[in-house]
Amino acid sequence: MPDIAVKVKVDCRGMHCPAHVVMMRRNLSQIGVGDVMEIIATDPATEKDIPPASRSMGLEVLTQEVIDKPYVSDTGAKYDREYHYYLRKNE
Repeated sequence: MPDIAVKVKVDCRGMHCPAHVVMMRRNLSQIGVGDVMEIIATDPATEKDIPPASRSMGLEVLTQEVIDKPYVSDTGAKYDREYHYYLRKNE
């Protein structure tokens, strides 16, 4: 995990598109200009969805990480890795 001060952490593990984009938008009002939001997801589609969605919401992708970390959702779905995105509000 990078050394970034995170104001809001949004846990989207176990969710699929477009839920992570919806959750990101819902939490946007919780941060001010210059603040950082962290998105944690298990859906590999986030690698294609999060960066353009972030830009359209006035967020800058500071960094993204793929971490090999098993996760089992409440429904029993199993995932091999997590996708972490650190987004700074610019507008």
